[in-house]
Amino acid sequence: MKYLIGLIISVYVCCACERVASQNTGAGWNMNSSPHEYYGGRTDEFIRYCSWELFPKFQERRFGLTPLFGEANSFELWADSINHRYLVSVEIAERGWEVSRRQSIPLLYKKYVDEYKLEALVEIFYRGMIKPILAKKYRIRIIGKTSYQLLKNDPDYSRLYVPYSERQGIEKQALKSLAAQVSADIFKLIN
Repeated sequence: MKYLIGLIISVYVCCACERVASQNTGAGWNMNSSPHEYYGGRTDEFIRYCSWELFPKFQERRFGLTPLFGEANSFELWADSINHRYLVSVEIAERGWEVSRRQSIPLLYKKYVDEYKLEALVEIFYRGMIKPILAKKYRIRIIGKTSYQLLKNDPDYSRLYVPYSERQGIEKQALKSLAAQVSADIFKLIN
């Protein structure tokens, strides 16, 4: 019984140390390695996409993105040549698929679109400051499929159906687009 309790306590201590180490480790990982291995499985794809966007811009100097504990999309940015550390808080307010009517001629012609919407609020702080130095809302829309109708006023959902694999690709594309826009704004702010 003593050995079992000792084993449980040692496993718990090892897991806690791993979490603390992954939280405090700087982000200079290899581009081919998985962020789940590097950060202990707590990070979202958004941080990896931001790192890939910032890597060519910071190519001459060391930089890192450290995920904030408990926040999947928020991170801390540091680089050799800047005086401050920046906290980047990313709150994805809305993400999902929506069918909307784009163009129409009453009683004659209608165009329906199934699109993916992603809205995020990004705030950038100097570490230790209360007010953000940048607060911006990003909106990204990517069209999945389109349906045209004559003499109908009902969206034909079978024509608007986007297969699951394509949906995943479009959702990743929207997240990459958000990461590119956020990374460009971060780099403008720093330089």
